Amino acid sequence: MTYQQNQMPPPPGHYQPQSYGPPAPPRRQRRAFLWVIAAVQALFKIWLAVGLASKGSGPSVASQAARQCSHGGWQGLFKSHADCAKHYAVALRDATNAGKGLGAALIVLIWVVIDFSLGLGYGIYRLASRPR
Repeated sequence: MTYQQNQMPPPPGHYQPQSYGPPAPPRRQRRAFLWVIAAVQALFKIWLAVGLASKGSGPSVASQAARQCSHGGWQGLFKSHADCAKHYAVALRDATNAGKGLGAALIVLIWVVIDFSLGLGYGIYRLASRPR
């Protein structure tokens, strides 16, 4: 005897749907929010890496230092032309690095704000869609 033959028949008036094959597999949950968050993380990582690795498009540090220190521009601040070129170039590099640092900090700040907003939105979505 098979399993179905051992079962008792349903009571009269009981509706039992007829199955036409194997039961459908349970629906897979969609992970759209996960993919959006992952894409945002990837974009911010790329933006930060490109921002930190970029070089300025203006004149080079050496040409700026040479222009500033030429024709007696060093007098009053530095001991000699060579001293001016050396220290002015260091100051320009430090200013460039400070600008990159501020830019990176701004990118990270925007990243944190957007991640917080996405997390809050996801939390609200999960609370609204949970079974009661």
